[in-house]
Amino acid sequence: FPTLWCPECQTSIAQAELEDKEFPSNFLTVKFESEGKELPVATTRPELIPACVAVFVNPKDERFKHLKGERARVPLFGFEVPVFKDESADIERGTGIMMVCSYGDKFDVDAINRYKLKPNIIFNYDGTLNIGKYKGMKIKEARKKILEELKEKGLVLEQKQISHIVNVHDKCGTEIEFLPTEQWFIKILDKKKELLSQGKKVKWYPKHMYKRYENWVKGLVWDWNISRDRHFGIPIPVWSCKKCNEIILADEKELPIDPIQTEKFCKKCGQKAEPEIKVLDTWATSSLTPQIASSLIKNKIKIPYSLRPQAHDIIRTWAFYTIVKSYFHEKKLPWGDVMISGFVTLKGEKMSKSKGITIDPKKIIEEYGADALRFWAAGSKLGEDLDYSEKDLIAGKRFLTKMWNASRFVFMNLKGFSGRKPKKLEKIDELFLKELNRVIITTTHRFEVYEYSRAKFNAEGFFWRDFTDNYLEIVKKRIYNEKGDKKLSAQYTLYQSLLTILKLIAPIMPFITEELYQNYFRKTEKVKSIHVSGWPKRDIKMHEKWVETDIEFSANRWHLLINLISRIRSVKTENKKPMNAEIILTLEKKEHEKLKDVLQDLKDVTNAKEIKTGKFKVEFKK
Repeated sequence: FPTLWCPECQTSIAQAELEDKEFPSNFLTVKFESEGKELPVATTRPELIPACVAVFVNPKDERFKHLKGERARVPLFGFEVPVFKDESADIERGTGIMMVCSYGDKFDVDAINRYKLKPNIIFNYDGTLNIGKYKGMKIKEARKKILEELKEKGLVLEQKQISHIVNVHDKCGTEIEFLPTEQWFIKILDKKKELLSQGKKVKWYPKHMYKRYENWVKGLVWDWNISRDRHFGIPIPVWSCKKCNEIILADEKELPIDPIQTEKFCKKCGQKAEPEIKVLDTWATSSLTPQIASSLIKNKIKIPYSLRPQAHDIIRTWAFYTIVKSYFHEKKLPWGDVMISGFVTLKGEKMSKSKGITIDPKKIIEEYGADALRFWAAGSKLGEDLDYSEKDLIAGKRFLTKMWNASRFVFMNLKGFSGRKPKKLEKIDELFLKELNRVIITTTHRFEVYEYSRAKFNAEGFFWRDFTDNYLEIVKKRIYNEKGDKKLSAQYTLYQSLLTILKLIAPIMPFITEELYQNYFRKTEKVKSIHVSGWPKRDIKMHEKWVETDIEFSANRWHLLINLISRIRSVKTENKKPMNAEIILTLEKKEHEKLKDVLQDLKDVTNAKEIKTGKFKVEFKK
């Protein structure tokens, strides 16, 4: 039976291993003859002319109504082939006449099977021809030679340059052929409906990636070829008796087994059976990864697992085949969720070792550290490719340094802190912890739906904007100069917020967060690692109550406060004044009223000696 064949790798392949590639080509109109009259046939593959076994014309095509003969003479080679009137010949394509060869494409396979034609195989498995003076020539070499000979004999009616899409093997980029070989298949074409249903039951992240799965299943035209003509791979545990065509399977207790190294005899005739020398396609075994994972822990956990993380380019292989295997073996899903990432590109092109488009990760880790590399990688959005960016590595390293310095500053000012929460928090600390609670809620949600880039964005943004740029500056005066509950409130807030930030960042930057946890928190938290400690708790009710009272963003007092601080800093910068320059601040009446509980904190952080009401203004003391 004709199967997809790669003449470069010299193995059969599956439909999932095909890629489309554009090639320049000659579009020829070649002169066949029927009853002494010219029969123009269009082709881009003159090397397949000697493999022609029939010619099709559409019975509705008025141009060829005159054809009464049942034979056509093949140019250059002189033999005759039957002419059939068949609606598969596309009136609008080429000359409207279809040359049926063994084999140019799947249409040829179908046509030859329907009319029970005898195929004329002219290609060897290594991509050379096996006929006459062309024997031993590579396909492209023979294509060129036959075209030259057709021209010499005046058999080319028209020739034009075109560019067209051709199926190639995804491993090597070689144009595939259709050659009759014995292979092992898993029937899937008759199960499309069931496989679409199974795919719908999975939660796809992002949702639109299900469409790729759906399109793939609907577009299948071949059953799943699981055997490969390679030297290395998982052996297929099968023997066959050539005398009575009996298939002999290995007993389950014998597995794993290599049939080449084990003799089997036919139970019917007693003759020694021949071992299968082909090996399994890699996807035939990697599609069992959930079951393999279960076997490693003595099946204490069984499918469905919770998650499959993978890239979008292997939805048609790893995701699809895993769903197929789990359905056929157990009528179950392999996992509940599938998280689809992209792949890494370099200047917009997919990284590839074979093409030399790579970056050495070891060198990156040596220069920037593993956490900085993970920081960059976590910037990829679900389902989208990520281009390598050194500036993001630099940003990651800067983030590491800032976390280290901020942690050191916090604990320099926590001397004597017992971990006890004061009876009453200062209003500014309360506002800040409410904002931290909001960030816990949003970041946790992003992680729960696998949007790690947004989780990173939330946590990192809070660290820079709210914690280091503002809160640390706001509490400095209080932490340095105050005593009692006012200082305790600041210490408690610093401790809790820093620990929470480290936990939110830990999945993305595990090494720096673990180091800081061990240095500063393990003694009091009494948990051996940040990575087995409890995830920050969300107070949903507190957040909902806060949202009810501060419906508009501008009414959120924490954000109102830090926006004001930012505006004041901008005015100082514009006037070339240092950040500690003394000012007299005028606020709008509404803003003054909303911030009445934290005006002293605003004074401390902006060095305002007086805050008045009126139109917003920053005046510098002379």
